[in-house]
Amino acid sequence: MSTDAQQNKFNVRVFCVTVLLLVTADTFINYKNKNEALDLRFNGRIDSVSYNLKGQASIFIKGVQYDLFYQKWDFDHNRIQKGDSIIKKKGSIQIKLIRPDGNSLIEGGDN
Repeated sequence: MSTDAQQNKFNVRVFCVTVLLLVTADTFINYKNKNEALDLRFNGRIDSVSYNLKGQASIFIKGVQYDLFYQKWDFDHNRIQKGDSIIKKKGSIQIKLIRPDGNSLIEGGDN
């Protein structure tokens, strides 16, 4: 076998191992994030809200900060506002956001 063929075979193996490691890492991170999201529980009126560069919201309820990091929570900039009420039950992915006028929306879908 020529050295070019051996190098190509080596490159394919390295590529396959790299892809496998990336998929495994992504699966682990998603699993960890879901478990952390399931563990969160809050209920109250939002004192303040800020967004990071990725667009993920951080809210304060009664002086406690909660980071809304989970990928199924799609709270774009300005979607959450000070004065909104928000409910997240432990063991559920769903978040219910209630506007002061009574309108509500739910993020997160099924567990």
